[in-house]
Parts: sequence; structure tokens; C-alpha cells
Amino acid sequence: MPVEGPLNHLFGEVSYEFTWGNEGGGAKTKESNLYLRAGYHLFMTKNLALTPRIGYTMEKYDPGGGLNVVKSKGLAGEIVIRSWLGRKWLK
Repeated sequence: MPVEGPLNHLFGEVSYEFTWGNEGGGAKTKESNLYLRAGYHLFMTKNLALTPRIGYTMEKYDPGGGLNVVKSKGLAGEIVIRSWLGRKWLK
């Protein structure tokens, strides 16, 4: 966020993924995912941060033919370790 102090490391994220392909036997698969997340960078060093994220996820998977479509949605959390190669991110 464009603020001074501890809230500077808070962020929001919206992402969408769509994939399609062929599985064995020629079945055409489709998958789509929508993620809405908020997270916070907890810096351990200038270039390394522990980043917990929490958000809402909607996923849909069609293994082919549209008969067995699998859908899921709900809250999801994760913890990520991030590394930056340069020092320009922190002053």
C-alpha cells in the first residue's frame, strides 16, 4: 500500500487462471481459477520475507465432456517465503 509505516507491506491480489489441454484418450480438459487475496510481507532480512496470505478461491475443473464438472469455493490461506534479488525494495 502507498502509505508510510507498517501498513506499507500490506497488499491485495486478484488473479485468474484458465488452462485447457488433452488427457490420455483424447479427453479435452478445462480448468479455471479465481483468487482474491490479501497478504502482508514480514521481512526477516532486507531480501527475504515470510508472506502469509488469506483470501477467497473459486475453482472449476472439467475433465472432458462437461458431465463430471468439479467446482469448489471458499476461504484459503497460505504462507509463502519470498526472496528479492535487489535491494531497491527496502530503503
